[in-house]
Amino acid sequence: MAEVKRTRSFHNFSTAKTVGIIFNASSQDSYIPSRQLIQELMAANIHVVAMGLVDKPESMTNFPHNKDIDYTVPSRLKWNGLPKDPALEDFLKKDMDILLEISLRDDFVVKYLVALSKAKFKINRFDDPELFDLRIHSKYGVSVPYYIDQVKQYLSLLKMAV
Repeated sequence: MAEVKRTRSFHNFSTAKTVGIIFNASSQDSYIPSRQLIQELMAANIHVVAMGLVDKPESMTNFPHNKDIDYTVPSRLKWNGLPKDPALEDFLKKDMDILLEISLRDDFVVKYLVALSKAKFKINRFDDPELFDLRIHSKYGVSVPYYIDQVKQYLSLLKMAV
């Protein structure tokens, strides 16, 4: 799997200026709490760039256009695995302090997108130490709101320890 060179450094929501979020936009159970997190971070004056993953291309017209939130179909990769969707390319070029993968999808496309990101601190729930700096383990079937709460809790604890 391709991986870009990046500078790793710890960030939490107190130190981050830009947070990238990959979320599952196909499920209301994921979409609504993801949007709430995005709004919460923006209210805290954190610049958020987000990529919502949609299962079917025809569903993309159901989402509001926003300059910092794009939507894509994970199958929009070239034969060599590189993104062919301009929105994906733009997302991956963003300078992010934190990349938070909350799609809760354990699939190749999500891992590939994370590998191509230059984010300084990458967080998710799967055990992949090559890709992620912080892995918050949880059982399969965990809800997105619960997972988001766990991320907030661990980042606040790590803030106190640093």
